[in-house]
Amino acid sequence: MSKKTERDKDWKSDPLENTPPVRGSGNFLKDRGYSDPTETRIKFDLVNLIRVIIESKKLRQIDVVALVGRYAPGAGISQPDISRILRGNVIGYSESRLIVILAALGNNVSIVVEPMKGHGHISVRERAAA
Repeated sequence: MSKKTERDKDWKSDPLENTPPVRGSGNFLKDRGYSDPTETRIKFDLVNLIRVIIESKKLRQIDVVALVGRYAPGAGISQPDISRILRGNVIGYSESRLIVILAALGNNVSIVVEPMKGHGHISVRERAAA
């Protein structure tokens, strides 16, 4: 008979299997401790678009820095900034700074306000190609 490997251990003995379920608030970012989950979600949505565009254009981080430097010389975006942003570290980066990066990457960025009954919804999305 062969020895049991670490992977073959009985899953019921795993301490995480014996913890009670935790009920979240329905807002993952709030549960994770972000002080302003709405702002953080908007930033994450902007970062996701930045990442998709950079990958689709096969740009290096230094290429993005150069594009931002030409578009908005005073923006002060460095390669380490781009690296942090692409890893989802949005602390210290405003929505407007992320929008500047999107514009420098060759995108028109519009904020459209439409009246709604009740409360509205904030979303960040890429317009479908025509």
